[in-house]
Amino acid sequence: MKKILLAVLSIAMLFSLNSCRSFNEGETVAKVEEVKSIYPDWFLTLPTDDTYVYCAGYGEASNVQTAIKRAESNAKTQLAEQISTSVKEVVKNYINDAGEGADRQNIDAFEAFAIQTTQANLVGVQREKIKILDNGAVVVLSKMPKTNLEQAFASISNEAKKEFVQNDAAMVANDKMAEAFDNLLSNGII
Repeated sequence: MKKILLAVLSIAMLFSLNSCRSFNEGETVAKVEEVKSIYPDWFLTLPTDDTYVYCAGYGEASNVQTAIKRAESNAKTQLAEQISTSVKEVVKNYINDAGEGADRQNIDAFEAFAIQTTQANLVGVQREKIKILDNGAVVVLSKMPKTNLEQAFASISNEAKKEFVQNDAAMVANDKMAEAFDNLLSNGII
């Protein structure tokens, strides 16, 4: 048992020492350039215009058609996340301090678990570009008219209004939120 424990600890130390090694700036630049050469510019830097909102997706599978479906699904998920994302997090924090005098021991544990769910009705999403990479993976560029994005926001807003009875402070906050959203749209941020 001690031999197994010693072997596991030795392997763990090797990985930790390797992860602590300093990096060479030249290596990092070379890796960034390699990534840039693999993916098209439109995948790394999404285009912007006044008519559409763009998103990119990546997909791998054993066949091209499934890889395309995965890439398109990932792109649509990015769009949906811009409209509505719910995050639930569970945090566990445990501290145990036991013992007597100088023989006290402290056990401390922390765990966090988060779940993100996205729900949105996406209408008019179109594939703009597609590229099959050398490794068989697929990247896609999809777009959706900004007017459809505005309708999706309005739909969510209407659902929230059904569930929420506004007081005066809430009305002011919603007016400010609508004003801020209009400002984002008019400035081309989304």
